[in-house]
Amino acid sequence: MVTSMYLQLHPYLPFEAVFLVPTFFGCVADQLNEEQRAILVDTMFSSFLVKFLLDPASINVTADASNACGKPDVTPYLYCYGDGSGTGAYVEVQA
Repeated sequence: MVTSMYLQLHPYLPFEAVFLVPTFFGCVADQLNEEQRAILVDTMFSSFLVKFLLDPASINVTADASNACGKPDVTPYLYCYGDGSGTGAYVEVQA
């Protein structure tokens, strides 16, 4: 009996964890209560993730930048591989 294994190793790519923090101008945040702010943040966060990961062209992000990142859990992080790959997640999104 012969057992063999073939390993296909890819080149090492640097890892970047991007912390996603929605920011608001004071004039908007001051007009909302805590519940409204939480709903707005959740909506914007979800909208950004869907657009960034599934339709990057809609927010002027390249497909390569989108494909370099992923999000396997509910933390506010995007995990990206490649030199400067996390910078693709820094975009201004109009909700």
